[in-house]
Amino acid sequence: MQDLATAKPSKSGKNKKKDFELEDKWSKIVVEQGWSGIPSVLLKSQKRLGLSNNHLVILIHLIDHWFGKDQKIFPSMGTLADRMDLSKGYVRSKVAELENLGFLRREERFNHGQQSNFYYLDGLVEKLIPLAEEHKGVNEAKKELEKRKQPKVYNKKDDEE
Repeated sequence: MQDLATAKPSKSGKNKKKDFELEDKWSKIVVEQGWSGIPSVLLKSQKRLGLSNNHLVILIHLIDHWFGKDQKIFPSMGTLADRMDLSKGYVRSKVAELENLGFLRREERFNHGQQSNFYYLDGLVEKLIPLAEEHKGVNEAKKELEKRKQPKVYNKKDDEE
């Protein structure tokens, strides 16, 4: 099974249906380049989470580099800055803000000099869980309300029992 964070089209055919649905939506050539799963609750809750547009885009780019739950995320500042057409210094400051706000953790890497940081999104996941539960509760309440609005159909059999 492919990881939900980022996936490549299945060569084994295990996810043929999902690949087909994505291809139907986006086109085969687009899907072949890979895709990332962005939780809808992240997008729906951007304002409540206090995320600026640049914060959100940085998180989306980090998610795009997250290939599995236990995989390390390590794009360089240069890669992030280049993708967003921003300076490294500006991206670095926004990443620091995300870290201070508890959305991510950074771990510096050194191997004969500074390398790109490792990033961990456990803080983001922890912040999204209660929001997802809240959204789920709201959706369930809406469904229950809809049921109540529908006229109840009585069977003669129900009256006899």
